[in-house]
Amino acid sequence: RECEAACPKGISIRHIARLNREFIKAALFSE
Repeated sequence: RECEAACPKGISIRHIARLNREFIKAALFSE
């Protein structure tokens, strides 16, 4: 996964997953 390699080790997979959920939510609301 590109993001895991690019992001600092301090950012956990859980945090990335939360950001992904918020991004999807924002994308749905923007339509």
